[in-house]
Formats: sequence, structure tokens, C-alpha cells
Amino acid sequence: MPKLVRAAELARQANISPQRVCRLIKEKRINRNEKMLIDLDHGLKVIKAGRLFDKDILKNESKFEKTELKDIAAERLKHEKYKVLLLELEYLEKKGELIERKEVIEKGQLIVNTVKSRLLSLASILSPLVAPEMTAREAEVLIRGKIIEVLTELAKMENL
Repeated sequence: MPKLVRAAELARQANISPQRVCRLIKEKRINRNEKMLIDLDHGLKVIKAGRLFDKDILKNESKFEKTELKDIAAERLKHEKYKVLLLELEYLEKKGELIERKEVIEKGQLIVNTVKSRLLSLASILSPLVAPEMTAREAEVLIRGKIIEVLTELAKMENL
């Protein structure tokens, strides 16, 4: 004859919570009789089978979770690095040590154009001083040509 027990007794003997036993009853995995009693052997078998099933699931899930956790940790680390870099950039910007790319380009173009115009103006300044046998116009053309040569060479250099 089967030993009949209440849900709380089954939970105690199976070392699970009474709520878990109630959930198994609601899921119709464990049956109760009309007096609300449970066959102890049947209840323990259902719980044991459930544990084995849960262990298999946990084994597969743990493999998945480990790789997933590694991915999450790597992404979190990347995110933290970017946050630190962003804070550094904001600090440098507030400190005045960081300027926008557009500003650098504009300032660079202004400097290059100023240097170019100053060099080219040298031709008209130096032409009367060059050679007395040349006319001022010939000397200016000669100096201008040499300055353009130098500027062309400078434009071809990659390090500037």
C-alpha cells in the first residue's frame, strides 16, 4: 500500500520548498487524491526526474551562459573603455587643449595661404635689387618662378 503524505511532508523529504511541490501539483506532474494526499514514492520519483531533467538543461545552458557571459563581459569592458576615452576628450576640450578638426583645417589653410602670398610678394620686392642688367620685370618673373618651384616641391612633400 502506498504511503500517502501532505505536500509539506513531500517537500521536506525531497528537500524542496512547499511552493515548488504546489507548482508541480498545478502543472499536473504530481497527483493528489480526494483527501489532498500525495503518494510519497510517486512524488519523489517525479521530483527526482525533474532534477535530472533540470541538470541536463543547466549543463547545456551553463555552456551557453559561459560564452554569453564572456561576450557580455568583453562588450562591457569595451563600453567602459569608450566611456573613459570620452571623459578624457571632454576634459581636454574644457581645458582648451582639444580643438575641432574643422578649426585645425581652417587655421592650416590660412597659414599656408599667408606663407604663399608673402613668398610671392618677395618677387616684386627683390626684383630691383637682383641684377642691374635685368629689367625689374625680368627679375620679378625669375624670382616668382623660383618661388613657385619651391612651393611646388613643398606641396609634394608628404611629411608637411
